[in-house]
Amino acid sequence: MPRRITLLRHGHADEHPDDFARTLSPAGRAAAVRAGEALARAGWLPRYVLSSAAPRALATAELA
Repeated sequence: MPRRITLLRHGHADEHPDDFARTLSPAGRAAAVRAGEALARAGWLPRYVLSSAAPRALATAELA
């Protein structure tokens, strides 16, 4: 069975003085959902998901 590694960058994030604490903007949330839908249409369901602990990255992983 072939193995795949797929990289997905977090969606657009709101400005925040602490870069780590930045959260997804509404556009970033919508883009993450669209990315997940595209992956699902392609029949790709990840076995594992690795993510940064940054809020914007976690939200992207959850929404996608």
